[in-house]
This record gives sequence, structure tokens and C-alpha cells, in this order.
Amino acid sequence: MWKLRKMGHITITGSSMNIVKSRVNSIQNNDQSQTAVIPQVAIIMGSDSDLPIMKDAAVVLKNFDVPFEVIIVSAHRTPDRMYSFASSAKNKGIHVIIAGTGGAAHLPGLVASLTSLPVIGIPIRTASLDGVDSLLSIVEESQWPPLQLVIQPMQPC
Repeated sequence: MWKLRKMGHITITGSSMNIVKSRVNSIQNNDQSQTAVIPQVAIIMGSDSDLPIMKDAAVVLKNFDVPFEVIIVSAHRTPDRMYSFASSAKNKGIHVIIAGTGGAAHLPGLVASLTSLPVIGIPIRTASLDGVDSLLSIVEESQWPPLQLVIQPMQPC
């Protein structure tokens, strides 16, 4: 892992500013009094620049009251973190992994090879090949372990 590299953001939501402040304080004070919700879905991506696409998955899960977590984990920049995440996801209560990735799109396939959980690959549009490279990389992954593909409609340029 690169030293001092930003790995992601924490988003805290609530129905009022007081609830958000309370949640921030409990995190800062390592308060264990609030009941933790175990996420059932993990939304992972290789970089925080993928978040504008992957946030749609979070919106749908939130609308259906499905607990989820969002994690920045790179197959290239943080392979140890990716390995640790994928091999422990099932034991943490995760039921499915949604992996968004651009370019060579290694993340969904590598994660699928390390877990028995279903992995859904989301190709993310890139500047050089308009996301076709990501799509083909995910489609060409082996059929076992199972790896699903979701294609996002491309926005007109």
C-alpha cells in the first residue's frame, strides 16, 4: 500500500444533523453502544473516482433497506487488502459483492477467485476505450467461480 494514500471516505447519514453529529462522535470516541448493522452487500471499487458510477448501487440498496458497505480496494495498488477483504467477506456476513472497475478490470475476477460468494462485475467507462476494455475483461473471466456482469447504459458524449 502506498504510504499516506487516501483510501476512501466515510459517509455518515441521518435524518437530522443531531443524529449525524451523534454518529460522528460515537465513531471518534470508539463508542460501542450503538448496535452495528452487519452489511449484507459489499460495494467495492478500485478507486474513489469510480464512486459516481457505483453510488447508484448504493442508492438502490438503500431504497430496499439492504445493509451495505462501500470499500475502496484495488487489485493493483492494494493487493493484500483486496485478498484480505475477499477471503473474509463471507465470514463477516456479506452475501454478495458488487465490484466496479475500469481499464483491465481485474478486481471482479480476482475477488471471485478468492471467495465462494457471488460477485457482480460493473465495467466502468474509461477515456481510452470508452469502457469496452473493462467490459471485455469481465466477460472473458473464467466461468468458475461465478462472475456476473452488469452493463451500465453509456451517457452520450
